[in-house]
Amino acid sequence: MTIHVEGIVDADGQRAVEGLIVEELCKSVTYLQSTKSTNTRALQDLQRGSVRDDQFPRLYLADNQTAGRGRHGRSWLSPAGGLTFSLAVDRPVSDHAVRLLSLAVGVGVACSVEHEFSPLRTALKWPNDVYVHGGKLAGILIETSSLAPQRVVIGVGLNINSAPELDGHLEQTESRSLSQVVGRPLHRYDVLGPLVIGITQSLNDLHGSANDVINSFRDRCLLSGRAITFQDGPARRDGICRGITDTGELIVESDRGTQHVHSGEARLVRTKSQ
Repeated sequence: MTIHVEGIVDADGQRAVEGLIVEELCKSVTYLQSTKSTNTRALQDLQRGSVRDDQFPRLYLADNQTAGRGRHGRSWLSPAGGLTFSLAVDRPVSDHAVRLLSLAVGVGVACSVEHEFSPLRTALKWPNDVYVHGGKLAGILIETSSLAPQRVVIGVGLNINSAPELDGHLEQTESRSLSQVVGRPLHRYDVLGPLVIGITQSLNDLHGSANDVINSFRDRCLLSGRAITFQDGPARRDGICRGITDTGELIVESDRGTQHVHSGEARLVRTKSQ
């Protein structure tokens, strides 16, 4: 089990990653003072084959991320005090688990935040954005490489002490920070361990009772019962979200009847009163 450090890193972050290694939640860590994107760094290592099989799961952590990437080509801004990391893990074996992977990571982040900051309640915007008090708290980006099909890279960005403007969002979404909603300043690396634990437990559920993942997501589904717009092939359509299927698709009632949306993006239709 190894920790590879590049640059002068945060001492609290160093202690946090050492704890993850001791608890065997990660088998290895790459800890960077600064990088463009932890997901990009993880994918580069996978493509080069520079990480041994016995070094997974591997954590990639950066004190400063300068060009983080979100879903659909957006950027994920990482201001000082934010927490950005990636986990390179084994790809789930079953197709069912692969389909639920994105939802499971969102559930893991949401559950860990609720556990650490009870009685705070989160919401999940399909497939895995984490919301609290009506604003976006965390974003998740899951990526793979054809050169390492047996691995998956899970990128997480979470607002700790600041809530940056959301770049490229078409809907009028605000962001939230943890310190903002709990009413006190927080240290970002106090949250790292619980987040890794929550994600790991949720991924383990995929290999056991995947229904737990689905039910946990349904309990927090931000879109259920609300008017949304969604991508239907090349067109965008309006509809009402009726929840998610057992295999993770969004259920939408539209002028075309009941549809199951398995990819793309769904956005809330906000009224003047919202």
